[in-house]
Amino acid sequence: MKHLLFLIFIFSSFTVQSQKKIENGPYEIFYDDGQIKTSGQYENKKKVGDWKDYFKSGEIERAYSYTKGKMDIEKKSYFKNGNINSETILINEEAFFKEYYWSGKLFFEKKLNGGYAKEYYKNGNLKSEGQYSDNELTGNWKHYFETGELEWEVEYINSYREGPYNQYYKNGQLKTEGVSKKNKLDGFEKRYFEDGKIKWEGRYTKGAFVGKWKGYDVLGEQKHNHKYKNGMLLSGSNATLSVTEIPDGLIENVPIYSGCENVLGFKNQKKCMSDKIAQHVSKKFNTNLAVTLGLDGKQHIAVIFKIDKQGDVVGIRSRAPHKMLQLEAIRVIKSLPKMKPGMQRGKPVSVPYSLPIIFMVNGKKKNNAFGNPLYKKTGN
Repeated sequence: MKHLLFLIFIFSSFTVQSQKKIENGPYEIFYDDGQIKTSGQYENKKKVGDWKDYFKSGEIERAYSYTKGKMDIEKKSYFKNGNINSETILINEEAFFKEYYWSGKLFFEKKLNGGYAKEYYKNGNLKSEGQYSDNELTGNWKHYFETGELEWEVEYINSYREGPYNQYYKNGQLKTEGVSKKNKLDGFEKRYFEDGKIKWEGRYTKGAFVGKWKGYDVLGEQKHNHKYKNGMLLSGSNATLSVTEIPDGLIENVPIYSGCENVLGFKNQKKCMSDKIAQHVSKKFNTNLAVTLGLDGKQHIAVIFKIDKQGDVVGIRSRAPHKMLQLEAIRVIKSLPKMKPGMQRGKPVSVPYSLPIIFMVNGKKKNNAFGNPLYKKTGN
C-alpha cells in the first residue's frame, strides 16, 4: 500500500481546545484550583467578541477579540502589575506592534507589513532603528549609545549584512569602517584613534584576516606589520588584533537546523528549517502503524512543540485519531536533533511550532513503497 504524507509546517503558537462542549454564549476555562484561565463567548460555534486570558493569580494576561471565528489584529498582553507588556494596534488601517518595559516605558515598536522598527533603552533614548520590507531588514540600520550618540551604521539586505559598516566614538569621530558581503566581513577595513588618526588597516576575506595588516601609533608612525593567511597569523608583533564584532540589527532568526547554517535571510532560514523537519518526519514516521490499527482513509495528526533557548525540542503534544498515532508523532518529534536556538534582537528565544501531519491509507493498494512527501509551508 502507498501512504502519502502531507506536512504543513506553521511558525505559530497552537492552542489545544478544552474538551468542554462548545455552546453558544459565554465560555470559560479554569485552572485546577478553580481560578478562571480564559473567558469569552461563542456564536454559531465560532469565537466572537472579546476574550481574555488570566494569570493563575487572577490578573489579566492577554486581551484579544474574534470576528466570526477569526482573531482580530488588535490585541494586548499584560505584566502582572497591570502595565501593558505588548500590543498590536491599528492606526489609519496600518498595524503597529509595540513592546514595553515592566515600568511602562516603550521598549520596541515596529510597523507591520513593511516599515520602520525601533528599540529603546530603559531611559527612553533610542537604542537602534531600521527599515523592513516584506519582513526583512533592509537598508541602513543604526545603533546608538545609551547616552544618545550614534555608535554604528550598517547596511542590510534581506536581513543579512551587505555593504559598508561604520563605527563611531561618542564624539562623532569615525572609529572603524569596512565592508560586509553575505553577512561576513569581506574587504578593506580601517580603524582610527579618537582624534581621527589611522590606527590599523588591512583586509578580510569571508570574515578572516588575510594579507598584511598595518598598525600605527598616535603620532602616525607604523609600529606593527602582521601577515595573515585564512585568519592565521604568519608573522608580526605581539600586538593584539581581534576581528571586528558588529552587533546584530533588528532581526529575528529562526532556530538553525544542521545544514541550514549558511542560509541567509529570514524567509530563507524559515524555509530551510521547515524543509529539514518535513524531511525528518517523512523519513521517521511509521505510517504502516495506521494499517496495523485497522485505520483507513485520510489520517490527521496535530503536533505542537517548542524549540527552547538552548535549542532543545520541548513541550511536545499531539492529537490524533488513535493513541498510538499520537505516541508515534511524539516519538518522531523527540528524535529531532539539537539546534541553534532562535534569536530575537540578539538574544535567544523559545520558538513555538505546530506541525499538522496528514497521510492517506488505502487498504486496496499492495505497494509498500513510501510516497514522496508533499509539503506546504505557511508562516507568520
